[in-house]
Amino acid sequence: MNGAPLQAIKLLMERGLPLKLKTMALTINKHEIWQMKRFVEEELGLEFKFDAMINPRIDCSQSPLNARLTPEEVVALDLLDPKRVTEWRKFA
Repeated sequence: MNGAPLQAIKLLMERGLPLKLKTMALTINKHEIWQMKRFVEEELGLEFKFDAMINPRIDCSQSPLNARLTPEEVVALDLLDPKRVTEWRKFA
């Protein structure tokens, strides 16, 4: 991450605002999720989450669903993160 988004994040951090970063886990970025998590948590010292839930657009277009992960891909990502596994166990 570089440029304007990173500069904006650093400005928010400098001002002491509560900040957490989140991304959507999609077919086009699933291979980058753990690098993003490492960067955000280790380099920036912020909390990072990802979510695989994706819905049709408000105009009912189904096009966003083309980037949706399969249930198996979502579970595979979750199983790689001990914190997420613990959260799912508490939930279930």
